[in-house]
Amino acid sequence: MAGFVLYKAAKNVGSNPTASAMFNLNSIKMKKITIEVPEGKTAKWEGDSIIFVDDNVMDRVKTFLDACKELGEDHPLIVEYRTILRIRLSPDIIAYFRLRIIVAALNEGWEPTFKNEEIRYYPWFKLISTNANYGLVFCYACYDSSHSDSNSGARLAFKNKELAQYAGTQFINEYKEFLLK
Repeated sequence: MAGFVLYKAAKNVGSNPTASAMFNLNSIKMKKITIEVPEGKTAKWEGDSIIFVDDNVMDRVKTFLDACKELGEDHPLIVEYRTILRIRLSPDIIAYFRLRIIVAALNEGWEPTFKNEEIRYYPWFKLISTNANYGLVFCYACYDSSHSDSNSGARLAFKNKELAQYAGTQFINEYKEFLLK
């Protein structure tokens, strides 16, 4: 087990309700605690509790709902998604919003900067079509730095190849909805 140090702000306002309502940053004292963290886990605050979560985001995010939970209900993409569900939109637009949430959750805060030296990864699919039947098959993860083309959704980029491969297989139904509906 690895040690993990957490800091949590504590209000030092005593029993005075007026002071409690008006406390400021000057009245915050920090307390230091040290706990043991199981191998493969990370400790994080959730409300007033410390929870252990898997280190690997691919172990935590296996469904769209997992991605929503990973970001939290107040994340701007979650708020935006709840808003667009009130409007009658086509399935591909809704799927795009779902993919934005999935990509953000898997990237754990990383966002592309679109600078020349940056490498971004995205899943690559092959369209299988016979008569009236069609499908989408994940082929591989590709990367892009300064290449200019229109064969990928730049906003749906991943920080590494492993995440792009994982998303292309684990969330293939969301990609089908986005690309084929």
